[in-house]
Amino acid sequence: MRDLYDYIKDTANIDFEHMGITETDNVIFSRLAYLNLSDFTGKTIEFAAKHIEQYEDDAKNIIKTKELLFALAQTKRFKYTYIEKASEIVSEDAGSAFYAVKFKTDKEHSFIAFRGTDEKITSLYEDAELAYKFPIPSQIAALNFVKEAIKENNERLYIGGHSKGGNLALFSFVFLNENARKRIIRTYNNDGPGFPKELIKLIIKPDIAAKITNLAPE
Repeated sequence: MRDLYDYIKDTANIDFEHMGITETDNVIFSRLAYLNLSDFTGKTIEFAAKHIEQYEDDAKNIIKTKELLFALAQTKRFKYTYIEKASEIVSEDAGSAFYAVKFKTDKEHSFIAFRGTDEKITSLYEDAELAYKFPIPSQIAALNFVKEAIKENNERLYIGGHSKGGNLALFSFVFLNENARKRIIRTYNNDGPGFPKELIKLIIKPDIAAKITNLAPE
């Protein structure tokens, strides 16, 4: 079975200006959001791969994600991608946690990736909140992150995330105003929870749904 590394090898010499962001690129960027890239804002993926620290006690998924970062740094497609902005918010009572990172792929496009559930108790708590509370603090933080990105320049954006991060991507897109939504090319929900059915009927109109892709593993 082909995997991300096959894709990375196949597209290694194709930069984003010649082939735009794909569904698989979305999966890659959403995976990278599990790394702490805050120290590398303004730097390239190549730079981050050379300087990110490795720890023996890293969780298995973090080790695998760092290996992915190292592979990306060897390609023309990803090595020059900038880690333009990162934001982490943990509430004082540790009741909510939020992390987002913005990747600049070329002059006119960026990808915003939201982190999903990790090993923190906070993340598990917020996952449970999604079942009965709306909105949760992370959803508001995600919306504000995208709004700020839109204000900063005239580029067009892709948004995505895995697990809870996919839900944050959906929320941040759906609750933008109409003009701001025009700046979003596509929103990816990678195996994340959606919204209550009643809410979907009210807000997910055809023009909004056309820009949303839900992906789930077989």
